[in-house]
Amino acid sequence: MRSTVRRRTGTLFVLALGSLLLAACGGDTSRSSSQTASNDLSLDVDTVLTDTTYTLVNQDSTTLSLPDAFLGTPVVLGSIYTNCPNICPQITANMKAVRDSLEHPEAVQFVSVTFDPRRDTPSRLAAYRAQYDLTDTSWEFLTGDRETVDRFLDRLGVRRRIKGTDREFPAADTTEYIFTHSNQITLIDAQGRVRAEYGGSQTPPSLIVRDLEKLQS
Repeated sequence: MRSTVRRRTGTLFVLALGSLLLAACGGDTSRSSSQTASNDLSLDVDTVLTDTTYTLVNQDSTTLSLPDAFLGTPVVLGSIYTNCPNICPQITANMKAVRDSLEHPEAVQFVSVTFDPRRDTPSRLAAYRAQYDLTDTSWEFLTGDRETVDRFLDRLGVRRRIKGTDREFPAADTTEYIFTHSNQITLIDAQGRVRAEYGGSQTPPSLIVRDLEKLQS
């Protein structure tokens, strides 16, 4: 089941977003099969994350368990890697614009999860976070072991491949590589349920803000 918001976003941006994903990211936002649940809001429930714990590490080397660490608070989550030459900086900037548009940003948890744990160490994520003037916020940048990152991003339907290969992670002797990947921001509600997906670099912040307001009403 795909979310109402995602279909609505697709109507607005289908040509531009499709071109961006294929040309710039090689991305594919198709969802893998997932657990579904019903609800009475206009935002569909796509995936219930609370049946599994994913242990990751933040920019301060503090261990966090997802989704448990953020239950009780809506989450806006971006999937990125810090060596990305184009789309990931736009995803992060768009998420920051969403946060800056909120009357009470502390009532929403912002999270960025890397799919390049080899290079994106906690210290690297801390430096990346500082580039966006986020050091005084609760925004978490998360990395972890390859297997856990893989399982979590698969659950969110985030596609990623080393460019020119069919591998999700680089070979052991590879030091220079780039990813093709989904251009995605995910909205998770306070109960740990995925409620919407957005074209991460292009969706207007006002649309995501409206959907957050629906979840909080």
